[in-house]
Amino acid sequence: MHRALVLVWAAIRGRSLALVVGGLILIAPATVGAQPRVQVRAETRIELRPRRDADHQIVEGVLRDDLGAPMPDRAVRVSVHEGGPTGVRRDAREVRTGPDGSFSSVFELPVGSWWVRAEFDGDEHHRPHPPVVRQVVLDRAHVRLDIDIEGGPTLDLDRAEHRLRVIASSDAGGADLAVTITENERELTRGTTGADGSLDVVIRTAALGTTPSAARLVVRSAADAHRADAQTEVPVVRFRGTTLTLEADRSQVGRGESVRFGGELRSSEGPLARKAVGLWAGGRHLATVLTDDSGTYRATLGFDELGAFDGAVTARFESDAPWWGASEAPPIALRVETPGGTPWTWIVVSIAASALAFVLAGRRRRAPAASPAALPVVAPALELADRRGLLPDSIDIAGRVIDARREHAIAGAKVRARRADGAVIEVETEASGRFAMTLAAGAHVIEIDAPGYEASRHRATLPHRGEWSAIVVRLRSLRELAWAPLEPLAARLLPSADLYGVWTARDLESAARAKPPLPRALPSLIAAIERAAYAEEPPAEAELESIRDAARTIEAEMDARAPRSTPRELERR
Repeated sequence: MHRALVLVWAAIRGRSLALVVGGLILIAPATVGAQPRVQVRAETRIELRPRRDADHQIVEGVLRDDLGAPMPDRAVRVSVHEGGPTGVRRDAREVRTGPDGSFSSVFELPVGSWWVRAEFDGDEHHRPHPPVVRQVVLDRAHVRLDIDIEGGPTLDLDRAEHRLRVIASSDAGGADLAVTITENERELTRGTTGADGSLDVVIRTAALGTTPSAARLVVRSAADAHRADAQTEVPVVRFRGTTLTLEADRSQVGRGESVRFGGELRSSEGPLARKAVGLWAGGRHLATVLTDDSGTYRATLGFDELGAFDGAVTARFESDAPWWGASEAPPIALRVETPGGTPWTWIVVSIAASALAFVLAGRRRRAPAASPAALPVVAPALELADRRGLLPDSIDIAGRVIDARREHAIAGAKVRARRADGAVIEVETEASGRFAMTLAAGAHVIEIDAPGYEASRHRATLPHRGEWSAIVVRLRSLRELAWAPLEPLAARLLPSADLYGVWTARDLESAARAKPPLPRALPSLIAAIERAAYAEEPPAEAELESIRDAARTIEAEMDARAPRSTPRELERR
């Protein structure tokens, strides 16, 4: 593009028509071929803790994402400089983070002042982190700072204050150290450690700010004549609870009638806008709607959508962000009348059973539901390690199983190796998603599956030359796969393709109704997708295949209705 602009400028100055045309030719393909693409990448941060051990300098740290989760198996560059953070580089190396995101390296340094730098270049899903620098004075004792937050790292913004304890330790003792605690460079509090090296502080919620979000507290101690300065970071979540209400304009619905539901989602600070609220009848999902700017939501459901039902209906808000609390509205009784009616004794029994079911369900923590905004669904994959031809052949297989899109570890996944003679060896992944097994020589089929995920199958021939020693298996969530067939339909029905992931499935249905004819099976397809994505249990493979078939039927119907181009129109194109 830069080269094209130079040619055009030269043409203008020289009044050369040929150069102008040539410049436009170079620009045009870039303009036509460019497509807007927004890639959202998460922030990262590095916690760096250098410490001295005899004549060695040990550099330890942790790489985390913006929510404080560790980032395993990433490359971090660590270097040591003299004369300042950007001075002469004494030593440098690249280290990889472990399962808990930690890394370490050892440097042999003479007495003096040094600056340790650590930096992360980022990846497809995470932004790079600028260098984190710590000064190391080897003629002073290293200080270690530990933080204990009362109630854990979740800071409830509805509380007035929060108590923290800072514990300093070093070979020269931890007493009388000046400590400051900051957040985003804002000082929250300061104090001096006592004789036992501890400092108890109180941080008022008003100082933290009122916006729920992920944050980090930075704790620093100043250097003195015998001890070096120190710093540590603590990831926290500024949390706020929510409340949800539910009302209905009637308690009985007959054939040909509908019921209007409504309610409000609020926190202690006010209404919550553009949040998804689900309506449930027992364990059956009825609809999902978004709150408006005033935090209210509304949904109208007819006799056919509700189906035969006699029990309780409730509304639930389950945020996919850890800084908003989940909430559930008190259930309300609803009866969908069917021919013949229902004895009143069964009504009482049904309502009591539903109320008990809601109490029990409230004690279980459900996984956040997938949403259209979570797409595109990343393809499953198995990444092999680099071949190591200089090593002897191996019959060991090891690696990690992770979520294909979010890349978090999947614990409890089953990894099976099947031989042609029918022999099977099975292991289960650890909390870090890692597994390892030793197999006999020969051909094997490796199967990986986990609850709520699409199974994965691969072939491996043993012995191998290292490529199966550190594999990465990415499994796709079944809830997210339920949304995938809706995307090509949305591109044809929405006013703009950019709205996909912003509008809800019900918004999509409303847009389709506004541009008749409405595909006949679209409402039932959306209902099936929402059931698969939001139900307590993840969908089965057969349910997903039914959703795909329905989507293909709708596409064929839309293709049949599309106006056909004449030969002259095709020629003009």
